[in-house]
Amino acid sequence: MKDIFDKIDAMKKKETSLSFYELGVLINKASTKALEKLAEDDDAGVRRSVASSERTPAAVLERLAGDVAEGVRYRVAGNPKAPVKLLEKLAGDDVDIRIQVASNPNTPEAVLGKLSRDRKFVVKRCVAEHPNTPATALKKLAEDRKLDIKIRVAEHPNTPAAALGTLAEEDDWNIRYRVAEHPNTPATVLKKLAGDKEMYVRSCVANNDHTPAAVLEKMANDAAVVGNFANPPNPKKFNNLVNVWNKLKAECGELIYEHNH
Repeated sequence: MKDIFDKIDAMKKKETSLSFYELGVLINKASTKALEKLAEDDDAGVRRSVASSERTPAAVLERLAGDVAEGVRYRVAGNPKAPVKLLEKLAGDDVDIRIQVASNPNTPEAVLGKLSRDRKFVVKRCVAEHPNTPATALKKLAEDRKLDIKIRVAEHPNTPAAALGTLAEEDDWNIRYRVAEHPNTPATVLKKLAGDKEMYVRSCVANNDHTPAAVLEKMANDAAVVGNFANPPNPKKFNNLVNVWNKLKAECGELIYEHNH
């Protein structure tokens, strides 16, 4: 244990330099007793490393969750071993910390539901991507004004049929084709999307395993869709390009919004 403290003291005295990675390696080798002591270190960088470690005891993380340094609380919020009660507390902290909570795999449905109503777009986007986000929260997010959030809701495996029905009415075809692909999309919605003005949306309906046979029979007369399947595009490449474009567009919009407010 003494070796760890000697190396950290040398780093702080500028006798040597340790990267964040090297400091993390030292912290991850520390005993519980050492972690408890390091959590009280006067250097915020050391406390951040302790807060990031999955080996740090819950009692120590609880103390660090109230740290004066935002960077320390940020690391606690992103620690997958952080207890639920700490995540509940940090869900009311600054925006960067709320983003971490909304991305933490240990965050429970109740907290995600709360964060789905956050005033910040970036927080809601993380909730829309979280695998534990409940159907009720996704239904609410489907009504969000931001295209990027609606797209993520249309892709989420937990999105309920009612929300997909709402998203199928969107003007942007990037949302509609995702609805057409979704396994939870009801037959009535797939039937409507089978007549969509965009060929790619119709192709996704034709490719959905849940599309009723009667709908597929009618689509056999859709020359554009039949031709698309005869010479199909690379859907993975296509989707990746659309995702990159929408992400850039959404992030630029958020930066402009933040600058003006």
